[in-house]
Amino acid sequence: MIDFAGISLPFSANDLLIAGVRLLAIVGGLILLQMSFNIFAKLSNLINNALYYSGRVKNEYGERHVSPWKEKVMQFNNETYHKVFNRKEYKRWQEYEKSGKKWYDHL
Repeated sequence: MIDFAGISLPFSANDLLIAGVRLLAIVGGLILLQMSFNIFAKLSNLINNALYYSGRVKNEYGERHVSPWKEKVMQFNNETYHKVFNRKEYKRWQEYEKSGKKWYDHL
């Protein structure tokens, strides 16, 4: 074991703690400032891309942009909607025909 009884320092533990906290405050402030710049850049890109790809903002040629992915999703939704809707309507029409009711009976 090392004996530190003969060593005297020009500062106390309290002074060391205060200096560490002050250094942490300065460095922490700079780190937070850098993080805020990074977050601001990412948020501005996110908003700009959201507006651009939603078609609300026109490009330099005056055209509204629709991403190829969004186009495919819209096309897929359209096709599946019509397939499902037509299938349901056809099934409903078959049941109506079997029941012997007319379309104007409920009026």
